[in-house]
Amino acid sequence: MWIIFDVDGVLIDTSRSYDTAVKMTVEHILRKYGVMSSISLDDIRELRQRRSFSDDFELSEWMIKKYRRCEDEEISHNFSHGLRIEIERVFNTYYLGELYSHRIFPYSGLWKHERPLLSSAILEDLSRRGFKLGVITGRDRLELRLAEHLLNFRFFHAVTREDYRKPDPRALWSITKGELGVYIGDSKVDELLVEKYRRSYGEFLFIMVPRDAESTAQAVEMAADYLGSYSMH
Repeated sequence: MWIIFDVDGVLIDTSRSYDTAVKMTVEHILRKYGVMSSISLDDIRELRQRRSFSDDFELSEWMIKKYRRCEDEEISHNFSHGLRIEIERVFNTYYLGELYSHRIFPYSGLWKHERPLLSSAILEDLSRRGFKLGVITGRDRLELRLAEHLLNFRFFHAVTREDYRKPDPRALWSITKGELGVYIGDSKVDELLVEKYRRSYGEFLFIMVPRDAESTAQAVEMAADYLGSYSMH
């Protein structure tokens, strides 16, 4: 039986990395078009909870367009299909820093501010107890390797954004192949992923957690207890 994790906000505290990268990316691009807005980190976190975004590039694009309309309708013609590319380059410059070969200005990298929310000892214990572990994340493979380094744990079953984008239920199917399990996530898009999986493939439990270590550890035990009791029937 499977325990599948989202990474950001569940296994890794990204409050000082991804959230900040979204804020700085949106403000950076808006400044180019004369829109001087200060983006609230609370607004970003609230958006993650109530709207479905496949990744932080999509979230950043949504916020840029929102603030553009609010501040200055006259600049709308300057926004083109190249916006997504620009967002990715600015965002990766802030988040990856010197690890990003296409960075557009010097920056050390916000990923260095990340911290694990779950110990490697808990993950190793789950493996010893016979649970299959996996992750489905909006990170790319490099970013997942950074998370695994922080966790001191390697996931051999992982879906990154190069494979499928949430909430595509094939992301979950590609790991589990229909076996029962629990998905632990922290956002609307995680919940939607499991809902779509259930409609297409069958039963799977979802646990929503706040972004803190205690909640993740509690969710892990809840998942293990549920799967353990299920296997006894």
